Amino acid sequence: MTANATRASDSRTVDAKAARVQEHLDLAARNGRLIDTKKVSVSTVEDPFNRGEQVMLTWEGYKSPESITYARRGGEGSPSTTAMGIQLGGAKTVDLNRAGPKANGGSGYSAAVSTSNMYKEDGSCATTWFVPGYASSKDHKLTSCYELWAQDKTVHFVYNRWSLWQPAPASAIDEVGKTTDFYVASRPWRGHEYKLVDLNGWKPSQSELIKSCTTVATATIGGTYGAVTGNVAIPINRCEHYDLDITASTRRVGIDFNGTSSNNIQMDVAGDYDAVNATVLPVWADYNWVEVQWCWAWGAICDPPTPWVAKDSGW
Repeated sequence: MTANATRASDSRTVDAKAARVQEHLDLAARNGRLIDTKKVSVSTVEDPFNRGEQVMLTWEGYKSPESITYARRGGEGSPSTTAMGIQLGGAKTVDLNRAGPKANGGSGYSAAVSTSNMYKEDGSCATTWFVPGYASSKDHKLTSCYELWAQDKTVHFVYNRWSLWQPAPASAIDEVGKTTDFYVASRPWRGHEYKLVDLNGWKPSQSELIKSCTTVATATIGGTYGAVTGNVAIPINRCEHYDLDITASTRRVGIDFNGTSSNNIQMDVAGDYDAVNATVLPVWADYNWVEVQWCWAWGAICDPPTPWVAKDSGW
């Protein structure tokens, strides 16, 4: 289908930008994170797939949008698939003294719910809206978040990642937009790989995922350093359609949706790491890939999937 989506508000207007910022703040508040409005930025870029439309991004923290990016992803499906999306840049390019223990916090959906001997070094979220390739009153919405937890005066880090994909509903009763692929991953920022020497473990395990897709459980990840145990407990969404994608040699942790769904999809993955020393501050690059397929006649006839990507430039 080539018709652009029809939406309740034009994403290029000032009012719509303000609404996106408020939506970002509201989601953060529901997840237990209170953010100053002044710390949330918003940006739009032209959408080459939909003439006259734009991709919009809201974010907090030091990462900011660098450019439109065209990305390829191999593996399952079509290995030559090309996606358009947002690229975030702004890695901390020099080592900084670690902040040291401070208020842990950690509440809300998928953020850490409890910790032991760990403090939160960093964390933020970015939300991207994509215009669907079919008529809809809403845009596709991708929220990507991370938390970096550290154990004081040790080489121990836990990197907690989660992403929520909310596909735009089709307007017509005999049409449907189906998510056919959703992939979330993180690895050391390019050029900063030397800062991490080991991926010790990850959560969830594959056995923890074989449950109904509406099941949420708590998983604990951590280790013992100098006779002191540091760990982080995080919520994980359990689903029989999720497959882990772990590569110890590159310290990458990822999780992949292998089914088909018209509903919201949330995936969580965390890695337990050893840094090269106790003073370095590692930095991770995040990656999100999603494919959506428009179908009509109640799903009997479908267009090829349209892919989107939201990633850090250090990927």
